[in-house]
Amino acid sequence: MNARVANGVIAALITIIFLVHGAMGSLSSVFVFTNSFPWVVWIAVVLAGIHVAVSLLTSAQQLNDKERPPSGRKKAHLALKWATGGLLALVAIVHIILPKSTSAFAYVIIAVSIALAAHLCTVAKSLLSDLGFDKRWKWPFRVVVCLCAFMFCLAMLKGVL
Repeated sequence: MNARVANGVIAALITIIFLVHGAMGSLSSVFVFTNSFPWVVWIAVVLAGIHVAVSLLTSAQQLNDKERPPSGRKKAHLALKWATGGLLALVAIVHIILPKSTSAFAYVIIAVSIALAAHLCTVAKSLLSDLGFDKRWKWPFRVVVCLCAFMFCLAMLKGVL
């Protein structure tokens, strides 16, 4: 398994864990969930750290590829991947640190949802390709990601308004 495929698998696992985490959080006002699985979220945090490390490796490989040097467009897209990933990391850290009881918590969740959707929409084509899916699934994937983010945002706004 090469680094890109491994990174794709790790990214898919992180995405699944955090989408389930977000769904459970959004439904927590309707259903009572026990807080017995925080270790799953911390596994995702560790996986996110590994994802960043492997992404550094694959980005360096891409930028230093002598056989197929990256075009300016590919370099710009790589920068956008890192920018959306950095934004996601920043708001995720705020989410972890910020006490749930604060009034800003819902807005942080909205920011996390938007940042996750932005990052996943940006990496959709390469993520699907790395996982062996046809790149034509890029738009349906993006639609599902944006719908999930929209539902998380609505759930948070319901609690704020």
